[in-house]
Amino acid sequence: MIAFCAVTQAELDNDTNDINEWFSDCQYYVEQAARHYSKSSIAFHQIYDRSFRVRRNSVEITFHEKQRDGYYFAAPGKEPRVFYGIMPPVDLYPTARAYFKTKGK
Repeated sequence: MIAFCAVTQAELDNDTNDINEWFSDCQYYVEQAARHYSKSSIAFHQIYDRSFRVRRNSVEITFHEKQRDGYYFAAPGKEPRVFYGIMPPVDLYPTARAYFKTKGK
């Protein structure tokens, strides 16, 4: 699972549309998820960009997203899914559990 939150330094410096508050919330939720998934069998990565590369089987795919935040889920034998918006843990955990078909929190 990859959590992505993208913001430029210029946006943070200008603080247009309360971008600093949004980014702080994004970091907070992503850090909570990172701690949670560090104890699970689901690999969790944090990306602070709208573009990243993933390897699927033997093919490397570059993911470019217009949305500024979300989660990229990928599991062996399943089609990847993207969920937009950074979710608080109460929403992320059941969404991830349903995709990855894991039990518990």
